[in-house]
Amino acid sequence: MEGYYKQNKPNSLRTLIILSLFVAGIIVIVSIILSSLMDHFQSMKYVAMEEYPESIPSELREGLGIQLKNILVLNNEAKEDDIISGAIRKGTYLEKSEEEITTADFIVDIDSFKQSFIVALSWSDTKEIADAILIRCPTRAQSKYPDSFCKSMYDTTTDAENIEKYPLFKELPIEVDDFDFGARRAIHYEIRGAFNEKNELVLTVVDYSGGQFESAIKKLSSLGYDPEEYEIKYFDDSGGY
Repeated sequence: MEGYYKQNKPNSLRTLIILSLFVAGIIVIVSIILSSLMDHFQSMKYVAMEEYPESIPSELREGLGIQLKNILVLNNEAKEDDIISGAIRKGTYLEKSEEEITTADFIVDIDSFKQSFIVALSWSDTKEIADAILIRCPTRAQSKYPDSFCKSMYDTTTDAENIEKYPLFKELPIEVDDFDFGARRAIHYEIRGAFNEKNELVLTVVDYSGGQFESAIKKLSSLGYDPEEYEIKYFDDSGGY
């Protein structure tokens, strides 16, 4: 019996080595499969850019990709499990730094869904930034796909074209809060604006101090806008003065 044991001991060791190698191989294969699955699931979360400028922080890259994917899904254009890629349009990337804050503006084109988006990113090593990622719709002239209607979290193709047509909208609301020492009275009013069903910009003067309609008209003129080009409504809210 002793000789039999000694004779088969090398075979047992060889079997153990083979079994260990087999198990190790299985572990490696499973790890590769799991890693591939994880990469696949990660890639489904966001729109991946073909290329990014190195200066853009990684968290902004991922955040932008996730927001773009969410926009496409919410607009019923994409599915949750779609793998989508986009590209920063050449010649549109503009980056600048001012007061310790860096901003980057560019246009993203997503060919698979025929959509373009205007993107603004902001980041800083020293300051907190509330709206680090802003995604807006371009006008038809700016879009790579002019016949495709865009809808973002903030606006639509129509909104973008209205704003381009009425640049005053970007300055609204305009608030004037001052004191007229000659008349010894407060001057306080707001000029607000909204687009009507005809996509025309309609202005509303909300007067908190009373008698300031003409002042509001002069304010528009001083900013370089012709009041005659707008429908202007007046609302007297001076009861508190």
